[in-house]
Amino acid sequence: MKFNIINIFILVGILFSSCTFFKKEVTEEKEAPIAKVYDKYLYPSDISELNSTSLTGTDSVEFVRTYANVWVKNQLILQKAESNLTTADLDIEKLIENYRQSLVIFTYEQKVIEQKLDTIVTELEIETYYENNKNNFELRQNIIKASYLITKVGTVKKAATIKKWLMSEKDEDFRELFMFCEKNAVKYYLDENKWLVFSDVLNIIPIKTYNEESFLRTNKYITFKDDKYEYFIYIKDFVTKASISPLEYEKSNINNIIINKRKKLLLQQIENDLYKTAVTNNSIEIY
Repeated sequence: MKFNIINIFILVGILFSSCTFFKKEVTEEKEAPIAKVYDKYLYPSDISELNSTSLTGTDSVEFVRTYANVWVKNQLILQKAESNLTTADLDIEKLIENYRQSLVIFTYEQKVIEQKLDTIVTELEIETYYENNKNNFELRQNIIKASYLITKVGTVKKAATIKKWLMSEKDEDFRELFMFCEKNAVKYYLDENKWLVFSDVLNIIPIKTYNEESFLRTNKYITFKDDKYEYFIYIKDFVTKASISPLEYEKSNINNIIINKRKKLLLQQIENDLYKTAVTNNSIEIY
């Protein structure tokens, strides 16, 4: 079994997880050290349990050498850190306790949210929030409703038929277009009721334009070809940046905003209830 890079990452994790693991004085050891950094020593016994019994010969030597190199670098960083950090910085126990408290509180809050948070947001709530906060939903990019397809050059025999299908509102024309795309298109998108970011579409349909807003105002159906592909796109609707974003485009965002507000209110209510109970029970004293 060849020593591999995964072992290195495991070793680094072990080294960084314990700052006192290798704090042995040379006078306390009878074995010869493998490496030394200032007054810290690495001994064969320190890594004997880590070295896989399946490693022998060259592999075992490589393992020890690699481990020693990682240990040396870690000790150098540790020495530098200890010499540059203040006493307060090195109050590890306090740091650990603060982290523990934060983790316990966070875990409890997540449990409360899972158990008590109402995550159902109605259409009326979304619409009401949108109407009351329209000025907060200004578009930063141009968006469109569109359908498009890409075929290999020579696939489409009658381009006028593709245009008819794309711009039609009839169900039978949509079915014809869908079946054609399934059989012949390299790529296609037919959900013209969903808002798309225009620049994302341009990454797929390589339209050359230096002014997106002007282009959208003067183009509805576009078709062109290059050496390999033929492109067809119908832009059903558009909204330019700096305009108020449509409700349909913001629904998911508003849903998340409402739920996050509920989370904050729920956690604040829990804090207030705990405080009131503690005051009533004379469990709090502020000196």
